[in-house]
Amino acid sequence: MRFFEVSTLYVSNKNDGKKYNGYYPEPTGKGNDGPFFSFEEALTAVNEIRGGGALQPITIKIVGGEYFLKAPVSIGYPASNLTLEPYKGEEVTLNGGRKITGFEKTTFNGVACLGAYVEDVKKGDWNFTDLYVNGKRAKLSRYPENGFFKIVEAEDKGEGLYDFSKWFIAKKEDLNPVENIEDCILSFCHYWIDEHTPIESYDRETGKLVMKYYSRFNITHNFQYYLENVPSTFSKPGEWYLDRKNGMVYYIPENGDFENISAYAPELHSLMDIGGEPDKDAYCRSIRVRNIKFRNTRGDYGSAKDVFGNEEPRQSASDAQGVSNASGTANIYACKNITFENCVFENYGLHGINVGNSCSDIKILKNVFYDGGAGGVKVDGGESGRAEVSRTHNIEISDNLIERCGRRYLSACGILVKNSFNCKITYNHITDL
Repeated sequence: MRFFEVSTLYVSNKNDGKKYNGYYPEPTGKGNDGPFFSFEEALTAVNEIRGGGALQPITIKIVGGEYFLKAPVSIGYPASNLTLEPYKGEEVTLNGGRKITGFEKTTFNGVACLGAYVEDVKKGDWNFTDLYVNGKRAKLSRYPENGFFKIVEAEDKGEGLYDFSKWFIAKKEDLNPVENIEDCILSFCHYWIDEHTPIESYDRETGKLVMKYYSRFNITHNFQYYLENVPSTFSKPGEWYLDRKNGMVYYIPENGDFENISAYAPELHSLMDIGGEPDKDAYCRSIRVRNIKFRNTRGDYGSAKDVFGNEEPRQSASDAQGVSNASGTANIYACKNITFENCVFENYGLHGINVGNSCSDIKILKNVFYDGGAGGVKVDGGESGRAEVSRTHNIEISDNLIERCGRRYLSACGILVKNSFNCKITYNHITDL
């Protein structure tokens, strides 16, 4: 293999017979005229080149198109001095969702709408809580449509902040009218956070509602809740409802347009992970990601970490402040000199970019973050007292547009930086969170 002659690799999502004049390692059997048909193959080639001792810059050129990923693009050590960008300026989209097809005009809850049957939902193999239609997040139906419900009593009646509960007694007159309540999502606001959990069970005789996840804080005080994905309140344009029992997705088109619909439901939480192993001094270094679109990721989330980021046995319905343990559509950890520039993150479930432990000299420049379930950019390194190798510093977040975020997690920040130092945050436009 002529490691030192390789400077450009190509990735395509279609075998159209085109030649890209790239050099490819022999295992692909494609000679010198490529391209690779997966990111995994191309990145394996990069690691083989670096393993052979060649250090020259390498660019992965991505042929234009929409790439439906089954797993995040994973860039690990020894990848270095690497650029990922579109081929000849073409539009490249990494898509974490699956297109929902077969919509037909129907009626549900007495409302004219579109309905599509999804076999994997019916079989119990796929459950999603986000739907993106024509590039916009569809809204879940809500009950009550305005305001909140109060509880009778919590499992843990303590008044300490961390006296958490997994169940509470509801007023039966509030919840007994709800059909398919186990398909609903319980959302609640208390203290300075919001939390969201599936419902494990509900006893209509006693009013006992058991949550799938524990509450983060106590629900004795300052607690109010509502339900989402409720069939009886499905009524407004832009709303959707997932009937898991029958495998049906229902959607009420906006502006009465029943003909032009492009709907995606997400399968992945993340689309790109860049990371090494800091304990072995095995960092990913000098990686540049340019002009790529990232779309359609999941927002369902329960944290198994306490408010300080430590692992704990129970899973909570959300984090403490700012959804600060949640991952991103792109994640960076144990990296040095990483740049995301002129990328677009839209219709995503949690944070846009997440910078974790052991990172330095990270640049997030001129990107667009639109319609995020949580925040735009999150930076969170090793906290005080942790090993020096875990520290994160020298981060620049500049000239980004962060718009229409916090759509699912109300406490999320446009930019959240914690446990980090020497950070530069300038000229970002943050609106509508």
